[in-house]
Amino acid sequence: EPTGSLDMQRGDQIMALLQSYQAKLNTTIILVTHNLEYLPLAHRLIRVQDGVCTPLGRDAIRSTAESIISDMRTRMTNITKARRS
Repeated sequence: EPTGSLDMQRGDQIMALLQSYQAKLNTTIILVTHNLEYLPLAHRLIRVQDGVCTPLGRDAIRSTAESIISDMRTRMTNITKARRS
């Protein structure tokens, strides 16, 4: 996760640098991130959840982001309920 500990401006600079290198070197960059803002930069998406890799179509960015957010809300709700018990 190359931008995990960086502020937004520095994170964007790193992503621009990676894109530049990818284009200049005509190579593949495998990027793992929890930052949904960078999903549109990908040429190919693979979601890894609970040890299962699922290839996603380019048009899946919105639905993937919505699904991740929905899953996160459900987990947070369950954690809150468990704490109250």
